[in-house]
Amino acid sequence: DRIEAQIVKPDEPEEEIHFQFKSEHGAGNDILIMEDVCKSFENKPLLRDVNMHIRKGEHVFLLGDNGTGKSTLVKLIMGQLTPDGGEIEIGTRVKIGYFDQAQSDFKSEKSVLDCVYDSMPSYDIGIIRNALAAFLFKGDDVYKKIDMLSGGERARIALVKLMLSRCNFLILDEPTNHLDIPSKEALEKALFHYDGTMLIISHDRYFINKLADRIFHIECGTIRKYDGNYDFFLTHCEQDTAPKEQTKKKTDKKENDYFRQKEFASEQRKLKSIINKNEKRISELEQAIEELRNAVLQPELASDYERVLALTKQISDAEKELEDCYEQWETASQKLEDMI
Repeated sequence: DRIEAQIVKPDEPEEEIHFQFKSEHGAGNDILIMEDVCKSFENKPLLRDVNMHIRKGEHVFLLGDNGTGKSTLVKLIMGQLTPDGGEIEIGTRVKIGYFDQAQSDFKSEKSVLDCVYDSMPSYDIGIIRNALAAFLFKGDDVYKKIDMLSGGERARIALVKLMLSRCNFLILDEPTNHLDIPSKEALEKALFHYDGTMLIISHDRYFINKLADRIFHIECGTIRKYDGNYDFFLTHCEQDTAPKEQTKKKTDKKENDYFRQKEFASEQRKLKSIINKNEKRISELEQAIEELRNAVLQPELASDYERVLALTKQISDAEKELEDCYEQWETASQKLEDMI
């Protein structure tokens, strides 16, 4: 009895997501063709003379700074917006599956099960429940209301729909934003083995480098193409932009553009503030995690399973926040480095 009282229940292995995307066959070689596409808002040009040709089986990533028109370009392809000029042609027998970064389809009081079934009425309930279970929606979880779900849970439901749709052209807008690390890895693996065509907007460098075989970079309303992964893009992008940067510096010096310099300095201060704030929080979190781990190892907690479980939850939450802080710090540091 004394031995049984001292036994500490081992941690159960965390459940992992396992899924794969399958596509309907029959699409032609030309999936998407855009010729001289233009789009303006309030008479201000956002996209001009955009040309894009995506072929069957390609893994294409669309990169660019915020506000350069990436999401607008996707909406033009989806038919949600009409171009001011140029032509957009979707290939024959192309079936598009769209992952919306804003998750605009997930604002309702429907249950998880109803949300998926209503969009896939031809599927048997059993098949849908099995698909949801693969994304860790099991038992009563399928009756949770959509409005009550976290961003990560909504993202997993969107992936369930994509998996069941069997689309042969996936358009994904920042698909990893709300996913935890295991879910990101599962998505990466599924896309790596996907036999269809992909167009993905992402800022996740590792994700891009792992999957991309072509990159379209939006800058100043036009697109430049790079036939390679993210490392290839970085190398050749620097070579392409070096002459432009030299010309820009000469022009700024000649014109003495006071307002541009002021805006530039303001952006630098904002980035430095973000960096300092995250550095401080990273230090606090690392110290907190170390203290929590030491607390878990205390002998008096060996038989207090509930206390150990609570401490482990705190460690997990702190590690997730630490990861977010590192990501924000890295993004701000890279932008600041690019500005210097």
